[in-house]
Amino acid sequence: MRNKQGQFIKTTGKIKGNCLRCGREFEAYPSRNKRFCSHSCQFKGKWTEEHKKNHKLSFQKYKGKDNWNWAGDNVGYKGLHSWLIRNYPKPYTCEHCGKDEGKIEWANKNGNYVREREEWLLLCGSCHSKYDGIIYNIKKMNKTKL
Repeated sequence: MRNKQGQFIKTTGKIKGNCLRCGREFEAYPSRNKRFCSHSCQFKGKWTEEHKKNHKLSFQKYKGKDNWNWAGDNVGYKGLHSWLIRNYPKPYTCEHCGKDEGKIEWANKNGNYVREREEWLLLCGSCHSKYDGIIYNIKKMNKTKL
């Protein structure tokens, strides 16, 4: 705040103001320089349907292989699971026991992490742990044979 001579006045406490969007009175500290009573008032009306559509379309061209962060088959565990969830959405049911409630997880069939749906199973937690135990034991036996 300034006095009549234009010099800054040190103030303590909140000052009152009126929201530029809805006109409601609010209190704020002077250093905040607030013009709206809330975030919803501040951003109300800024995102029209056309703006939302154009914003969404602007990111469509950067999906998949056109994205600068694309790793191809060198993708990690989390990235590959995110890709599966995005490209093969719910509803999920366990491919072994048919259970459709609880946590259904993506299980890799052979330990090769590739972007092919045929290499993955949807399993409930119980079936997944049993299946991974079988795969682990097979790999362990193969190593001992060599």
